[in-house]
Amino acid sequence: MIADSPVKDSLERDGALLCLTLARPKANLVDAAMIAALHGAFVAYRGTAGLRGVLLAAEGPHFSFGASVEEHLADRCAAMLTSLHALIVAMVEFPVPILVAVRGQCLGGGLEVALAGGPIFAAPDAQFGQPEMKLGVFAPAASCLLPWRVHQSAAEDLLFSGRSIGSDEAKAIGLVQTVAPDPEAAALAYFESHLA
Repeated sequence: MIADSPVKDSLERDGALLCLTLARPKANLVDAAMIAALHGAFVAYRGTAGLRGVLLAAEGPHFSFGASVEEHLADRCAAMLTSLHALIVAMVEFPVPILVAVRGQCLGGGLEVALAGGPIFAAPDAQFGQPEMKLGVFAPAASCLLPWRVHQSAAEDLLFSGRSIGSDEAKAIGLVQTVAPDPEAAALAYFESHLA
């Protein structure tokens, strides 16, 4: 791990589990530095022998408030979209399951990162949403990933309304695998039962 990186990485369970942690609380903004660090980790660990799964979690009370608003400005948006696309592709094509543990807010670009992973394990206080429409922009990755994960009508509701939903509703529409007081522990139990 690079010092002061926005992502902490470690191999656990005798190298079978890669733990990646968004490490810029409280907001854990999905900005250029966060995108580059996540992408770099997925590229670096792609060929790791014995790797069976990834646990993606976050420090602090929230998974992510989403993308940096400043990076949506005209002079920076193209670069942000290109790097976000590269990250999403690296995650979707990663050779082992990515388990995602979510607490608090998981919005916008943060939800897009979570959607690119595998099963989502959510705390009861978790909130999921794509508020981009309220800002007059679209959610680029979520426009593709949400209909892949949930029914088309549920995806359209979240994308067009910009509303947030709680963990119970997210589970009901199939966005969340499990709601648990400790989503990291639930993800680890899933790893031990199904992937170890």
